[in-house]
Amino acid sequence: ILESVLYYDVHINVDIRERVLASVLRLATNENLDLNIRRKALDILEAIIWDRDITNNSVLLETIITSLSNLVFSDREVRIRRKAADILGDIGGPKVVDVMIALLWDMDSAVRKEALGFFSEMDELDVRVVDPLINILVNDGDYAFRRAAAKELGKINDPKVVTPLIDAVLIHADDDPNGFVNRVAKNSLLKIGKRDIRILIDVYNNTDALEKRAVISSIIYEIDPAELASVKTGIAQKILEKFNINVDERFNVPALINIMYVLESFSPELIKGLKEICKTIVSQAKG
Repeated sequence: ILESVLYYDVHINVDIRERVLASVLRLATNENLDLNIRRKALDILEAIIWDRDITNNSVLLETIITSLSNLVFSDREVRIRRKAADILGDIGGPKVVDVMIALLWDMDSAVRKEALGFFSEMDELDVRVVDPLINILVNDGDYAFRRAAAKELGKINDPKVVTPLIDAVLIHADDDPNGFVNRVAKNSLLKIGKRDIRILIDVYNNTDALEKRAVISSIIYEIDPAELASVKTGIAQKILEKFNINVDERFNVPALINIMYVLESFSPELIKGLKEICKTIVSQAKG
């Protein structure tokens, strides 16, 4: 009866339709009812949310969003929570952003997937998504989710996202067997750098780990080789000044830059090995 009233009879009085819609919401949110009835109520709701008379009614739309938000956060039936998240994503718009940000932290992977899908449709993201997206990139057990998070982080001009993306580029092959996360993370760094190369340069200048600097170096070089040369020149000059190194024909700024390029061309594994060798040499020298 409800389906025929709401879905098929488009000429029905708007006031009656809205009252019946309220009944649909009561059915969907009643945890004591049969699961199939509740799911059917949500199916009907999903079918009519594009009705202009309803979506243009801010009060009614607010009621729908509030009811669905309560379902997705507190309902004990996971299939209802997933469907509610799906409908909220279909509604879209600024009114559901807060809910979707919270759902990025959800324990259920299907709910997180709906939230990720919601943000994937946006060209620019709210800075509040940074922490949950980084959490997914770093901790999620599903590489597809990590890849999606890496892609979305590329939309955000925030220095905070750079290091997690670098770590994703350096991820061990066992954790990213097909290199999907690696490639997407590198592409996101490239997008950030093209919008504002200073973000990458600042992280480069404040990073001691050679393997991480190598990643940033390759990205900066791809965007602007001259900018990378300028950055390395500044660092080389600071190193010479810090350690009071006498500059001569054999060891000067260009020579030090060449050393930096060579070191950053090494693989992460080789860099780690060199670090251990250096530690041994220093330890023996102290002895």
